[in-house]
Amino acid sequence: MQTNRNDQVNEEEVLQKETDLIKENDKNNIVDEEELTLEQKKAKQEEEEKIQDEKFSMARKRLMEILCKEKCIVFAAIIGALLNGAVFPVYGILLGMAIDALSYLEIEKIAEKTFLVSMYFLILAGGSGLVNFLQK
Repeated sequence: MQTNRNDQVNEEEVLQKETDLIKENDKNNIVDEEELTLEQKKAKQEEEEKIQDEKFSMARKRLMEILCKEKCIVFAAIIGALLNGAVFPVYGILLGMAIDALSYLEIEKIAEKTFLVSMYFLILAGGSGLVNFLQK
């Protein structure tokens, strides 16, 4: 219970900081752009970049906190992404094997090789479907 309260307090603090940064940024944007000198424009741009960096660092910190809590899910997502990314290269290899199987002159050898390649395609389709289903 104590960690949930601490997490809730941390999230409230982060949200308050983000709100303060947005309000500060809005106040700075009220000044007319044409009235600013080159140095003021440069200073304003640097300040905006600093605010963006602070927002990014806060968001990154929150993301890392979430990811550290869910290591198993992150690991499973990485494995799923790797398997999903391997589908098309394997498909290309199987397509090459299918073309090669059709280039034989003997009918029995063609039937044997194409049956084997079709089973590989079936396994690839089942694996790809399973990986895509688990990603959702």
